Amino acid sequence: MESYLADHVTRVGAGNGEPLLLIHGLGHCKEAWDPVIGLLGARFDVAAIDLPGFGGAPALEETPDDHSLSAFCEQVMDGLGWDRAHVAGNSLGGLIAIRMASRGRALSATALSPGGMIRGWEKPWARGMLRVAKHVPSRLLPLGVFSDTVLGRKALLGLMFGKPGRMTPSYARSAMAAPARATAFEETLDAVDEIDHLPPPTVPVTIAWGSRDMLLFPWQGQRWKATLPDARLVTLRGLGHVPMPDDPGLVTDVITRTTELAQDTAST
Repeated sequence: MESYLADHVTRVGAGNGEPLLLIHGLGHCKEAWDPVIGLLGARFDVAAIDLPGFGGAPALEETPDDHSLSAFCEQVMDGLGWDRAHVAGNSLGGLIAIRMASRGRALSATALSPGGMIRGWEKPWARGMLRVAKHVPSRLLPLGVFSDTVLGRKALLGLMFGKPGRMTPSYARSAMAAPARATAFEETLDAVDEIDHLPPPTVPVTIAWGSRDMLLFPWQGQRWKATLPDARLVTLRGLGHVPMPDDPGLVTDVITRTTELAQDTAST
């Protein structure tokens, strides 16, 4: 764990406030949070992590489903000296955040387009599009036009991002390269399915969904709301599946508001 913490955790704002763990989605890496980590670090002690088998991190020996990945994230928290933390995640990371809240390790959970509610034809659609995202962008990365121009980013990254023209070329290059580097991509994709039994979390949970999410569709948020009636459901208008570069300020506000709900609950 010591080498993992040194190589696969980005820590910002240590000593600035309560701990906040950031968990990326399938195929991405800790750099997914670069647009917001500085904003969050002004208020929280933030750690953005690479999941096992992503971002160059070693893969798990066991099946990488949301249970084992949640347990791994809890081990990371132990390594950081955190008993509990606010947890925010995107896609697969959102599902893990909710799972960690259910397991009692989260002070609050903010899930941005979380997985776990894919049904029927949505499953082959999502899996097919994720495989496209793994193989196609990295092959086009040497052609800088797709990362370095607004038109190129819109053409190639519009599936995952609602406003790809807003992201920086460096972020675009990272997003294009990350899936190809993910050694556990296929195994994790096959292991994570619709959620099974989920004890209701006793801490504030926010489900936030980009209205332009074309991978996991916004109506899946209603399924989460039916499963977790006490959760707050928020629409991120104009934002995509990975909303952090689309509107860093709005994403920061949504996460911060969830943490404030936890503080309000603790004070009553």
